[in-house]
Amino acid sequence: MDTPLPPAPPPPVLFADGMREAHVANGVVRLALAMLGGDGKPAPAGVVMVPLTQLPAFANAIIALTRQVEAKLREAQQQQAPPPDGGFRLGS
Repeated sequence: MDTPLPPAPPPPVLFADGMREAHVANGVVRLALAMLGGDGKPAPAGVVMVPLTQLPAFANAIIALTRQVEAKLREAQQQQAPPPDGGFRLGS
């Protein structure tokens, strides 16, 4: 009888303020992310790797998210209400 495998650990969560650099090699895009350190200087935050063939879909998803956030902020400004402080989920 086979022993069941333990559950996979959750994927890492990265926080980034920006991107330090980007490279393409062997069909993979590597986005080196950065966050501001305690001294106010950029520090490494992690690397996101995306297959080059998936880069357009990845970039379009980020663009769509940005547009949704901008629309939500405009809507909140028009209603003269502060944006939701508990966060919100966009898209599906």
